[in-house]
Amino acid sequence: MKIYLILLALLLVGAGVIWGARRRGGKTHMTSFLSGAKIDGLYKEGMSYRHGIGVDFDYPRARQLLGQAAEMGHTGAQYELGLMLLEALGGPRDESGGMGWIERAAKGGNVHAQLHIGRCCLIGDGIERSVKNAESWMRQAADAGSAEAQSALGMLYRDKNSPLCHFAKAISWLTKAAEQNEPAALFALSQMYEHGEGVEKNIRTADGWLLKAAQQGVPEAMLKVAKFYRNGAFGHFFPQDSSAALEWYKRAAACGVAEAEYELGLLYENNEGVAEPDIGYAAHCYLKAAYKGYVPAQYRVGQLYLYGEGVVQNDSEARRWFVAAAAHGHVEAAQQVKKLRARIVQQPVIEQLDLPPRPPERGTDWQG
Repeated sequence: MKIYLILLALLLVGAGVIWGARRRGGKTHMTSFLSGAKIDGLYKEGMSYRHGIGVDFDYPRARQLLGQAAEMGHTGAQYELGLMLLEALGGPRDESGGMGWIERAAKGGNVHAQLHIGRCCLIGDGIERSVKNAESWMRQAADAGSAEAQSALGMLYRDKNSPLCHFAKAISWLTKAAEQNEPAALFALSQMYEHGEGVEKNIRTADGWLLKAAQQGVPEAMLKVAKFYRNGAFGHFFPQDSSAALEWYKRAAACGVAEAEYELGLLYENNEGVAEPDIGYAAHCYLKAAYKGYVPAQYRVGQLYLYGEGVVQNDSEARRWFVAAAAHGHVEAAQQVKKLRARIVQQPVIEQLDLPPRPPERGTDWQG
């Protein structure tokens, strides 16, 4: 009986010790929780003023609030404060202070800051230039799961001019980023598989990554997919499909890709994948590309003005665009300039081309 009483007493004492420890720990945890909530609140309020979310933009106020959170150890606030100091938002520019806060955030584990420092190390922007340090910082962010950092590190290893060039490592990191649908990594992988860089050449895999890159909004990928669908590229797994080509050219053109605007004009002019030919809309597409300096479009616009196709015939405007194309080495355009010099008549030069956007066909998503 005495033994049972002794054991019971020991159990009660042990329970009391554990309860007391938990109580003290719970109090500490609660205090820490409240402190963390306060710091996070300062950060969120500062970001609201920083980006005008729910309140008016107020950079000085944002800088003040983020500064308070940064002093309390919030790495996100440290990074954002550093950027504001570098960009002179809410106060004078402070390069040393800005880089100091960003480096402090990077050392605290903030992946955005780590990637920022890594990129600065590559070019010596506000910090000593060092490819090895750049690799180290990017690697920390990449190891933490940042798709953007994984992509940047992969690009660093893919760069043939970098002392760290290593195709196998590039494939490894770009694949990790691509599996998170990081756009640049998707497109880079498609190129590496297409050309056999650091991996066995595989066109089917290359096309798969290319399509994913296009779906993620990479303009170069959209243009390439459109070309494959239009021409049915040999060896690739994109069947010839004018309707699909039209859709992808539209998407790339909406991103301002001049070549896509020109090719879109060709589709409408030649009645490829569209309900009916529309030379007026084609002219509009050519003009958009021509103003961006795309030489084939400049030459085609010159032809349209020369013969009055889709636009009002005007020799002066035709010569204007032929001259622009000839200046970039377009031989046929140079020949047209010589011909026009002999026959051109006095016509008013149209400074602003009065071509209102034509309404899109029903069912299209073109935006003029």
